[in-house]
Amino acid sequence: MMATGIEATRTALALGHKLMPILGKTQIEGNDPDSYASSLLDTVLSEWTLPNMRVTHLQDWMKGRRAEVEEINGIVTAEQEKLGGAASVYSALVDISLKIERGEFKTDPANADMLRALI
Repeated sequence: MMATGIEATRTALALGHKLMPILGKTQIEGNDPDSYASSLLDTVLSEWTLPNMRVTHLQDWMKGRRAEVEEINGIVTAEQEKLGGAASVYSALVDISLKIERGEFKTDPANADMLRALI
């Protein structure tokens, strides 16, 4: 999650967006993508996450629905490509997710190992 947060934050900054305090934060210290992503992840994990929570993609798949992978995660990849860059973790996340939707992969926690190999 940290790697995707950093990729998304770097992409937003490269597109000219300003980082804003969210999730109860009242200020941002600088425009450092690593610190911003780390701070948000810490907040999400400590204050907004329950032990049995499931990410939205998994909830969709469990209900037999298609997840909005390209519409949500694919935006970071597409914008980085327009900028001449890459978002390798997001690209892999989209690829794995689409393979799950096509039935090439099963929903399995072991799929995360493919993402971990990138970071």
